[in-house]
Amino acid sequence: SMQRLFRLTALRVSPVCTLIAKRTCHRINPLYVIRSAHTLARTSILAPSYASQLTLRYAKPDKKGKGAKAAKEPEPEEEEAGVDVDEMEGRMQNTIDYLQKEFASLRTGRASPDLLERIQVKANGSTMPLTHVSQVSVKDAQTLLVNLFDESVGKDVEQAIRESSLGVTPSLSGNVVRVALPKMTQEYRQTLAKEAGKKAEEAKISIRRHRKDFMDILKKAKLTTDENKRTEKQIQTLTDQYNNNIDRMLDMKE
Repeated sequence: SMQRLFRLTALRVSPVCTLIAKRTCHRINPLYVIRSAHTLARTSILAPSYASQLTLRYAKPDKKGKGAKAAKEPEPEEEEAGVDVDEMEGRMQNTIDYLQKEFASLRTGRASPDLLERIQVKANGSTMPLTHVSQVSVKDAQTLLVNLFDESVGKDVEQAIRESSLGVTPSLSGNVVRVALPKMTQEYRQTLAKEAGKKAEEAKISIRRHRKDFMDILKKAKLTTDENKRTEKQIQTLTDQYNNNIDRMLDMKE
């Protein structure tokens, strides 16, 4: 009969509940298992292996934390702190790359599209680089042509170039903005040299800041005396090397 089958199922499931409760530190309510087993028993008798799976599905954790204590996961061993000299060199190289872009925006001779590369244009409620809305070409040694992708932003491009630090007066004609560069007078050369010197000094400040950051890391590092001295020497060597690079770049720009 169905009642006899129900009792038989309970007898099969109860030992499984007790065993899993001991191994998993969970309190098992056999009623959940028996009810589910009774439903499936209408068509077939539960196999012991399936009863185990069903017990795991309906197991409830012991909220009071009774039973065996769960084993704690081993804490990761603390690694010795060190100084990544390659990372510091990468940061210093990023400073040099940025300085090159800054110097490219300063005119020293023939007209170059790089002069307009850093100009930002405010159009259609957003700000974007000039290169996103146009293509710059060289007409002659004193003239640049800004070919617009969309004629509707012509006024915005013209205004952005006029308000830049280049000191030029652009003129808009259809979808082209013509930029006539001033002649290189002695006074203008001195102004550019002063601006280049300012940018070079900012780059050196950035190099010194990188050095300080990694020297602070070195002070906290767990290194031997010899390793500490060797790493400090590497940091100072890189600092001197990149400062010399900045000086050479400035001399070439002037």
